[in-house]
Amino acid sequence: MALRIVKSNASGFPVPAIPSRYNDPEGTGAPVNTLEGVYENGSAFSVDIAIQEEVIVEGSSTYVDVPVTEVTANNLPSGITVSKFTDKIRISGSPFSVFTDSFYQFVMKDRSLKILPVDTTEPVLAIVRWSPPSTKIAYDVPYTINLKYMSSGVSSVEVSETITILQDIYWNYDVAVAGFRNALAKGTI
Repeated sequence: MALRIVKSNASGFPVPAIPSRYNDPEGTGAPVNTLEGVYENGSAFSVDIAIQEEVIVEGSSTYVDVPVTEVTANNLPSGITVSKFTDKIRISGSPFSVFTDSFYQFVMKDRSLKILPVDTTEPVLAIVRWSPPSTKIAYDVPYTINLKYMSSGVSSVEVSETITILQDIYWNYDVAVAGFRNALAKGTI
C-alpha cells in the first residue's frame, strides 16, 4: 500500500517565502515530499507531517490517516530535529553548519596565521581573510525518516517504513556578514 504525507501547522518559514524551484506551468507546486526552503542560521521553523495510507475498497482508492507510533531520523543537518508529536511527525529547528567550506583566517597574538571558525574564543589581532562558501544553496537536503505506524488494513498491525523528505537550504548572507563584523571586532588592531 502506498503512503503519502500531509503537511500542517507550518510556522517560521521565511516571509516572503523563498521561491520554490518546483513551481510548474500547471501550478501543481512542489512535490509532496518537500518542505519550503529555509536559511542557514535563520529563524526556527516547524511543520507537522501526517502519514496517510492508501486503502482500496471495492476497487476504489482512498487515503486514510494512520497513527505514527515511533520515529527516528538520519542525515539531519545540525540544528534540525525530527520527533513524534501526537500521532504525527514534527520536523523543526534552524539548520546551521550546512555550508562547511567557508572559513576565516586570523592573525594571532604571536603573529602566526590560523584558519579558525568565526566564533573562535582564541585571542586574535585581526582577521585577514574570509572565504564564503562556494555554493550558496544546498538543494534537496534529505531528511531520512524511519517510522512505525499502525496500518489501517483489515487487521491493524504495526508497519515499519522509511520516507525521505527534501528541503532546500540557502546560505544566509545577512547572518554571514554580521558574523564577519563580529570577527573583525574581536581583533585588537
